[in-house]
Amino acid sequence: MEARPESAGYRIAKFARRHAAATIAAGLAVVSLLAGTSVALWQAREASAERARAERHSAAVRTLSTTYVGDVYDAIVQIPGSTAARKLLVDRSLEYLTALERDAGDSVELQRDLAKAWERLGDVQGAFLKASLGETQLAIESYRRALAIRERILEREPTLEHRLDLLWSQADLSTALLERDAFDEARGLIDASLRNARDVVAAGASGADLRAAMQAYVNHGWLERADGRTESAISSLEKALTLAEQVAAASSEDPASRHGVAIALGRIGEAYVLGAGQPERALPYYRRAAVILDELTASSPSNVDFARARSFTHLTIGDLLTLTGRPEEALREIEPELLALDRALQADPADGLAPIAYGAALNYAGEARLRLGRYAAADADFAAAARYLPPDLVASGAHLAVVHGQALAGRARALAGLAASGGPGAAAQRAQARDFARRAIAVLEPISKGGNVELEAQRLLQEARRALDAPTARATVAGDSTDVGTAVRR
Repeated sequence: MEARPESAGYRIAKFARRHAAATIAAGLAVVSLLAGTSVALWQAREASAERARAERHSAAVRTLSTTYVGDVYDAIVQIPGSTAARKLLVDRSLEYLTALERDAGDSVELQRDLAKAWERLGDVQGAFLKASLGETQLAIESYRRALAIRERILEREPTLEHRLDLLWSQADLSTALLERDAFDEARGLIDASLRNARDVVAAGASGADLRAAMQAYVNHGWLERADGRTESAISSLEKALTLAEQVAAASSEDPASRHGVAIALGRIGEAYVLGAGQPERALPYYRRAAVILDELTASSPSNVDFARARSFTHLTIGDLLTLTGRPEEALREIEPELLALDRALQADPADGLAPIAYGAALNYAGEARLRLGRYAAADADFAAAARYLPPDLVASGAHLAVVHGQALAGRARALAGLAASGGPGAAAQRAQARDFARRAIAVLEPISKGGNVELEAQRLLQEARRALDAPTARATVAGDSTDVGTAVRR
């Protein structure tokens, strides 16, 4: 029989019988290599899928925060009567964002996008004195979620960029807490933000990045003033002003940077009025802020936030003029803003801030007319203000309660002035004056013993008690030229 050529398989089998141990070892090595390769390929596929999923989520979050809660919201906020549509947009965005966060993974980039989205959502829910739905408590919850994410990111990657992000989150939440008079919770957060601000400045942050540090000092000044430490408050606010001016110098084309200067100026003025009871010292700061806001509003006429800040600033100037003995001059500041705020209210009555702004403006007008002896007109202003500031609205914060108390106390004083004229309705007017005085005292007493509006509440309480005890024109109307104005100077 002829021998057949040895096949490759035969030679391999023959080698394997002669070298069994080596063959087994080699086989195991190959199996191990193949297994490791399979695992590596599986892990690579999983990592790729995870990256793709994170990228999809990041894209979805960015679209949500920049397009829907950003561009779309900013567009419809300019449309009169759009509050209901804005609320629907926010409610749907909240549901979607909550679902995205549950499946977010641990990508730092995605976490940053989520934090931005929560911050933006908080802004449209209830950012302080900005075009929002006026739902401050919901805004606080959104800011808290953003802050928690920012803290986790900074712990993982302690970079200057992430520290700045955290500083903004701290500023957003502490501002909302201060607005709600939640000083105990705000205190620790503001202390942390000040430490963070100092670190950011020391690390060389410049330009627009300093705006976050500026806001930290603004909020610290706000809190110090509310705690009765006026000198410390003014010191912090002057630091905020210095930072704001540095930002404006480095970002002259950015309207927001100049707005920051106006904010700091207004806060210093507020400290002199509400903290020190010195309206004359406050006036120059408010006048400087008004010049900036006039220019910003002229250059950006559709910006609701600039327009509202401008109105508040001119109203405050008018109120300070009244309180320093210049009521005629005050009305020249107040009346144009009263008309503008009335138009804004009629255009969108569901806007949560619109009735508050209009009610405060009516109070300012009523006070000026009262000082001029125009009691009937003053009573009409205060009566209208009280309608726009009902008790269920003012329950959300002491600064709103004091404005409502001013409307009630103002009615008491105006009716007392009418009663003092001795007309046929004098007895009824005197009785009404006492009734409104009692109602004002009930509103003002709980907020007159500490906190954000203590000094103002005490002043109004004193006026209400005068109207209750001795409702005469001289005792209840003239007031004291050193009195401070209302608390809505934000």
